Amino acid sequence: MKSKYNSFIIALIVMAVISCGSNESNSGNSKLTIDERDKVDFWITDYKNVVFQRCLFLGFSKSSEIRNLLKKDRSRHQDVAFELSQYKRIDSLVQPIIKQAKIDSINFYHQYLIGNDSIEIEEQNGLPMMKLCLAYYESNELQEIAEENVLLMPHLWK
Repeated sequence: MKSKYNSFIIALIVMAVISCGSNESNSGNSKLTIDERDKVDFWITDYKNVVFQRCLFLGFSKSSEIRNLLKKDRSRHQDVAFELSQYKRIDSLVQPIIKQAKIDSINFYHQYLIGNDSIEIEEQNGLPMMKLCLAYYESNELQEIAEENVLLMPHLWK
């Protein structure tokens, strides 16, 4: 009888520990009100838009064409909403994408364009920048990074 009682107590303690652990891991988002969650979602989208635009802007070497396009585009809600450290982080996030686009372009050139005349090379060669920037925009990785960083800036959503 005593062993059943001890087993019951141990089971209760284990369940309590597991319950406390799961509450702590979800505490970041579960404490948000519906209004705050809506605001957080709004800023997550804006954060991802900034990443996409910086990816294109830096990926195309800050060209005047991209600069003019971004001046006309109103996908973002504010020009400077995030802290300076976030913009530096965003620029560091897009650097591997830009590097991959350049590698893909070189590989494409060597695989398909060597031996073609200069007009064909000019027409067909380029960077797959939009494709890779858009793929990153839609990635779970960026979603998680954006949410983590927006939650660290409560001045945006509180």
